[in-house]
Amino acid sequence: MSKEYLWVGKLDKNTKVVVFNPLEEGETDAIISHSLLVKKVLLGPCKDSQELNVIEIETEGYLDDEIKTTLCCLQATNDKKFDQCSIDLLVTHNEAKFSLVEGSGPVTIFGQHLAEYLEDEIISEDGDEEAEEEEVSPELTGKKRKEKKLLDYQKRLQKWKFLMKKKTMKRKMRMRKWK
Repeated sequence: MSKEYLWVGKLDKNTKVVVFNPLEEGETDAIISHSLLVKKVLLGPCKDSQELNVIEIETEGYLDDEIKTTLCCLQATNDKKFDQCSIDLLVTHNEAKFSLVEGSGPVTIFGQHLAEYLEDEIISEDGDEEAEEEEVSPELTGKKRKEKKLLDYQKRLQKWKFLMKKKTMKRKMRMRKWK
């Protein structure tokens, strides 16, 4: 089960760096992964319309390679004091650091924080955990119970991937027969 939350980061002349780090905000054991989908970067209102604002992102990529690159450049004009950039950038399982490397903003970064929960645990709105009907042996407690649930989830995921691969193979075989 997954839930989506609004994430907002604000950069200006006083706050030059904003970090997306969900583990820092209090990790729940039921959460197995976090992702951030950056959707929009908004500049404004600006006093200095000729100032260029450069926003940079720093995160880890595949095999822990450090990625540090410009996310966008925004500049207001004399006619309008706002500028915006639409983005579809997914940062998975890692911390992301957004920096205002040039300009004084204000810049607002909007995104969706996606939290993936263990399938058999439902988190209610007030934060209470309720176990689903599936029973876990009473002798398993605490950490061992969570490990067992995670293993069960991983097995179901592996089985699903296998079935999807098998289905794709059958489809390819049918396509070959038609040709």
